[in-house]
Amino acid sequence: MKKIFFLLTFCSIFYGNVFSQISFNEVKIKKSNVDFIQDNINIQNRLNIFIPKTNDSKLLISDEENDMMRSRRRSRGRSRGGSSDGGIYAYFGLGYGLGQNSENIDGVSIKNDSTMNILGMDITIPTSEEQVSVSMGKGLCINWGLGFMVNSNFGFELGMSYLIGGKSTGTHTNVNISTTTFPVTTTTVDEKIFSANMFRINPSIIISSGMEGINPYAKFGMILGFGSYKMEENNTSTAFYSMTDTTITSKTASSRTFDGGIAIGFNAAIGCAFEINSNLSFFGEVNLVSLSYAPTKSELNSYTVDGVDQLSTMSVSQKQIEYYEILKPNTALTQDMPSPALKKSISFGSIGLNLGLRISF
Repeated sequence: MKKIFFLLTFCSIFYGNVFSQISFNEVKIKKSNVDFIQDNINIQNRLNIFIPKTNDSKLLISDEENDMMRSRRRSRGRSRGGSSDGGIYAYFGLGYGLGQNSENIDGVSIKNDSTMNILGMDITIPTSEEQVSVSMGKGLCINWGLGFMVNSNFGFELGMSYLIGGKSTGTHTNVNISTTTFPVTTTTVDEKIFSANMFRINPSIIISSGMEGINPYAKFGMILGFGSYKMEENNTSTAFYSMTDTTITSKTASSRTFDGGIAIGFNAAIGCAFEINSNLSFFGEVNLVSLSYAPTKSELNSYTVDGVDQLSTMSVSQKQIEYYEILKPNTALTQDMPSPALKKSISFGSIGLNLGLRISF
């Protein structure tokens, strides 16, 4: 009887241990499967990689949400040409600038006066005169360039532009009345027209807010200019002889170009970029240019009297001028050498509006 009891006790303990071990292994296997599924879900949420749906797991984001998040990342990085990882962009724009730092130029004014010759003496009677302030920087400007954003808030830009300058005009009108034996009234109108063209290089530093959608920014840097300006002068003289009721008109026209040298100044702008899509944005900015230019030489390009060319009859010293910081007496000058003159700086400053498109890569 004792042997039977001992045998039954041993069998119950043995089988109990076996079944316990089997149950523990089953629980461990189930727990391993759950951990594996949970790890996959965590990886998916971190990398936004779509995992096909199974009966044992439930995805936390759909494929539509995943694509949206990817697009938002690209948009955040490319809007205004930069992101936290940096970015390259190109831009093209058009703008118009108003003259800034305008100055007075000798002989450029709107002036009206009259001269009367009484008993062989000319008496000038001024009526009005208005000074015309000139800045060669006004006009249409074509802009283009490349930029690199180190991060969403800081970057560099190399801009280029071409200025098609507007015209500045001054007119001097004089009426001369002679009371000699043959009375004559002579009206002289002298008109001067200035205009300029300039290619400019503008390296700048960009400070950006880094905002999505609408992104304010500012930039500032130096500007180098390579260009020229032109002065056209038209003189019309009309003489009226009252005794014979005769009118004689004479016209003189000339054109001189000033060039040589490099203009150096500063540029600053504040603007805002409006995101169109992940690669394209529209921008508008207010631009300030502080720039002056002192040409090193000039040349008479045309000179006509009553439509007849006179340039071929003129010497080199009459047609060409070289400009210097300091003038020294030179007795060796001949008619075949350019005439010397002092340098004079002309303002090319402007304040204006630029509009354009920016493409991110």
